Amino acid sequence: MVHKTIVSGTAEIWTEISGEGIPVVLSHGGPGLCDNLGGVAEMLADRFLTVRYDQRGCHRSTAGTEPMSVATLIEDMEAVRRSLGVEKWIVGGHSWGANLSLLYALEYPHRTQALLYLSGGGVDPNRVGSSLEQRRSRLTPDEWDELQNALADPAEPGSELHRENQMTAARLFWLSDFSDRSAAPNFHTDPLYPVPRNGAVFSAVIGDFKTRVGAGVLSRMSELDVPALVLRGQDDPIAPELVRQVAEHLPRSSYVELEGVGHTPWLERPELLRAALDAFLAQSSSSASTTSPTWAPSSGRP
Repeated sequence: MVHKTIVSGTAEIWTEISGEGIPVVLSHGGPGLCDNLGGVAEMLADRFLTVRYDQRGCHRSTAGTEPMSVATLIEDMEAVRRSLGVEKWIVGGHSWGANLSLLYALEYPHRTQALLYLSGGGVDPNRVGSSLEQRRSRLTPDEWDELQNALADPAEPGSELHRENQMTAARLFWLSDFSDRSAAPNFHTDPLYPVPRNGAVFSAVIGDFKTRVGAGVLSRMSELDVPALVLRGQDDPIAPELVRQVAEHLPRSSYVELEGVGHTPWLERPELLRAALDAFLAQSSSSASTTSPTWAPSSGRP
């Protein structure tokens, strides 16, 4: 395993690289959260070189001075690819990261070997990320009121109250992500979300997607000639029709639903996710570029 800081414009992007073989990049959800996809990377590390990173402005990556936009995040991914010296890679992501990976593939189809769209929120700009009503049934009335109050959050950004509201919202979203909330790891002790969401990143990126980017995505998807795995848990609070719409518009997509799984399949039914990834990647990676990176992960040097 190697940690590498990659410069993209004026930002510094934290990355973690493990395994050897065909390169796969994994983008976390949010926007504004941080990498939590180590469990997915472990499923791939025996056959693939996996690259995980914190998106700009999130946790270990700096924000830089460029506009906080979808286009900027896409260029950050491309900067990661160039820095590793790989010609093509498999592009994957979870939740918001699934959409970011799709948007990267549309912008750089010649650099994309395949697409992993895991638990994505769909690309309808009017409904992206809209899952509150689906989540309500998994929370008690008191928890629902607590979530609404946390989301309203009139506190000054950066204040202790603002941080508390962000953590409260993250904890309740975390519980409602799971098909069976009793199976959810303890949010307060699990290291998957060690910091609250960066609200400024979330607002800027989602706002940009809704106002400028999202409208033309569906029509562009029909021209993306790469294999795509579109995967959701049957109990994901994200509306299923939004995810199926993505699969229907990608000409080479495989659509998979996992039984007894909510929004985080590698934590709920890892054996089902691994089987789905294995089946898809066995087919899609056979013609993948095996161009070696310009550095060797096993050597431990940055």
